[in-house]
Amino acid sequence: MAPSQPFQSVALHRDRFCFVGVESNAVNELATKILEVPFELNRLSINNMERESFAAVIRQLTGQKNGKKKAVGVVIHSDLTLVKAVPVGLGLDEKAVRSQLTWEADQQLIAPLSEYVLEFERLPVPAANGNPLYIIVMVRKKIIQLIRTLIDQAGLHMKYLDVDIFSTIRSLTTNYPMQKDNNAVLIDIQKQAVKFILLRHNDFYLVHRMTYKSHAGDHPDIPDLVDKIVKELKRLVFGHNLAQDVNDINRIMMIGEDLVISIQQELKSRLSVPVELLNPFRNIKMNNRMAKSKEMTEHPERYSASIGMILKYVPALAQA
Repeated sequence: MAPSQPFQSVALHRDRFCFVGVESNAVNELATKILEVPFELNRLSINNMERESFAAVIRQLTGQKNGKKKAVGVVIHSDLTLVKAVPVGLGLDEKAVRSQLTWEADQQLIAPLSEYVLEFERLPVPAANGNPLYIIVMVRKKIIQLIRTLIDQAGLHMKYLDVDIFSTIRSLTTNYPMQKDNNAVLIDIQKQAVKFILLRHNDFYLVHRMTYKSHAGDHPDIPDLVDKIVKELKRLVFGHNLAQDVNDINRIMMIGEDLVISIQQELKSRLSVPVELLNPFRNIKMNNRMAKSKEMTEHPERYSASIGMILKYVPALAQA
């Protein structure tokens, strides 16, 4: 991609869509919209009216009207994928590694393997036994086609596709440089769920989802929810050898919906490790108008995945 070529990114989160536009290697557009109904697979596949309502939100965010279709990068939420870390035998050649990973993926799937797109990548840290550790990302071809149809229905062309876990990690590591041997936890506060993304050596290591209950229309009890988060953090950090104790990890970063600020403040009061809201614009070029905009100053963490997608293809967006 030419360094100054415009780029647009749409992140399709479960409860919200977020849009970022870049021109001349600087952010020049931001927009977000809370969804009336959750963005879930069944709503895409069986209900054309709901699919059109999602397409209408995308058109509104991007300002797309009738005319030439613009190319966009699309980020989907990880609930639409399967992600698994798998150790492989030491000393295997590339063909043998791929064969083992394909077999491992097949064991996780209900539908035939031929109905999925698989991506493999070696992680920078080994498994507990010293063997190489790989990540497998599995996405049904049907989901990719439905997303492509949705974007087309919005009058756009899907040029790139990413998963929110990895695009958000890209935002984190670009804006908050860490030492190579640092470990961190990214916590995503969602409606009815908390997602924990563990990083080892500045790269993805594990994702875990914890559900919680709240009465319809009511927020959960914050201290009680934080009790559950801390308990789950301790189990994950110790159980996966990230550190001896939660307070021994290097950083906790947070993103999410309306509760994220209250939960971040409660966590800060209980832990000695730094607990921060992820600001994806901390080290990102922006034009003067956007730097002072309401979208930028209110909940910038919501744009973490969109910015991370753009950084993959426009690395010059980051400040030198």
